[in-house]
Amino acid sequence: MTNEPRTERPRARRARRRTRAIAVLLAAVAAALVVVALVRVDLVSRYRDWRLGYRVRWTPAGVVPSYSRSGQLAVGSRVAVDLVGGDPSPRAAIWHAASGEVEPIDLGEIAGVDAGTRSRAGSMHDAGFVIGTLYRDENHLARGWLWSRERGAIDLGSLGGSQIAPIAVNGRGEVVGWAATPNGRHAFVWTRDGGLIDLGVAGYASAISELGLVVGTIEDRGAATFEPFLWTREAGVRRLGFVDGFTLGEAADVNSRGEILVNFLAPKDIGGGRTRFVATSYVFCERTERSERRERSEGNGYRPLPRPPAGIEVRGAAIDAAGTVLLASHDASAPGPAYLVRAGRLVDLPEMPGSERTHWEALAPRGVLLGRALVDGEWRGFVAEPVR
Repeated sequence: MTNEPRTERPRARRARRRTRAIAVLLAAVAAALVVVALVRVDLVSRYRDWRLGYRVRWTPAGVVPSYSRSGQLAVGSRVAVDLVGGDPSPRAAIWHAASGEVEPIDLGEIAGVDAGTRSRAGSMHDAGFVIGTLYRDENHLARGWLWSRERGAIDLGSLGGSQIAPIAVNGRGEVVGWAATPNGRHAFVWTRDGGLIDLGVAGYASAISELGLVVGTIEDRGAATFEPFLWTREAGVRRLGFVDGFTLGEAADVNSRGEILVNFLAPKDIGGGRTRFVATSYVFCERTERSERRERSEGNGYRPLPRPPAGIEVRGAAIDAAGTVLLASHDASAPGPAYLVRAGRLVDLPEMPGSERTHWEALAPRGVLLGRALVDGEWRGFVAEPVR
């Protein structure tokens, strides 16, 4: 009896040590599970925009998407495309993403157009307007056109030169772009009432809002300068100026709130006598200066966007009605990382599954994303639609 307590005490101590060890182990496992869960939540949050929350549709073989940077996409996921490999090739068409149907666009109402005329689509708007060009030879932008199912095809005319490039169209069927003049290429706006209007500046118009705000870039090729501008019917052309440290800039897009996406460019020597321009993206809005909240700005109405990690070069490609911005590679032949800017935060847009390379190109209404991906050695277009 006297030895029994001595025997029990070491056993009790060993049991307590085992209990503590097990508790520590369980705590470590629980902590690890929490970390894994947090990482998984982060990954889900990071990629839900394309893996979990999006339905991806791919263009058929021989169909090349022809959307502009502003990603104008029609209701029901209709996309302006080019048919290649047929006769004539290319030929403008509409791809109905939901059904897979490809509908060639009939431009026969334009004088001189026949079955052998080559055409390219530029972009398509929610309202059903499609813009594009007719080609007389391999790289000659001969004539611009506007098409809708209700009104057919309309020749946009010329500014006295032989080249024209429609770039964007709004819901009223107003078109902007550039056209050749006897004094070089000029920005233009086309309206049904006014026809083709020379904006009086060398360069190009890149986007037009639903209210008719036109943005673009004034070019002085002799001086190698580029400056963003805003045009309104009431005030004409207004130069938007620069932020400190930059003397080159281009306006990429404008949304329905009047927010203008601008890329400021800095030359970078890449050797061999070659120069590449590295972009820093801003949003211009006069309300930035007048806002009672005094949002962080760098003068003249410009608000900087978050920048990607060092060494990654992207440009602002599009801005939607909610203020979401697409930052993407400017070089379609060598696509790199892409991002969405939402509520001041960068969201990664990774490679599409099964692709060798992905080029995110456009941001459409209702949060739709458009792009191209290299799959089995062939570039294929895709539409990524949010699943509500």
